Amino acid sequence: MIDLTWSEDKPQIHTSVRKQVYDLIVGAFGVNSPAGDLFEKLGFGYQQPKARKTSNSELEVGSDFVSKNLGPSMHAFLLNFPQMEFGALVPKGNYVTLCLIGKNIDSTFVDSFKQHPTVKNLIRTAPLSLQQFATALRLRVWEKRRNPTETGLS
Repeated sequence: MIDLTWSEDKPQIHTSVRKQVYDLIVGAFGVNSPAGDLFEKLGFGYQQPKARKTSNSELEVGSDFVSKNLGPSMHAFLLNFPQMEFGALVPKGNYVTLCLIGKNIDSTFVDSFKQHPTVKNLIRTAPLSLQQFATALRLRVWEKRRNPTETGLS
């Protein structure tokens, strides 16, 4: 699909090969898809949702660390960071998954998050791989209208 328009009062889909008029079309697409722009320009009131950046990283820390420091429960963080809506450390076996959701989730923010006293108290006895995750970790950052990029942290 390269374009959407109206043909009289019916939606018309344009592809590289042809145009086709339909009685009804349904848009099922992600926030990173250019299809949202096409639906907005039809002028029937559709507005793309606001997207957030997320960071999800799986860190191998060993089952001893997980059981001693995190236990079987997810640790949710609603800290006073204006750009963060939610943070979590999720234990699973030998791993802990770091999840951050917010507006400007980047390497600088990840470092600030790990330095917060509440988080630091949980990870201070972690193996080297978790204590230094700001230098060793790679984030997959998803941003509206962009492809995922790998960002090295420093």
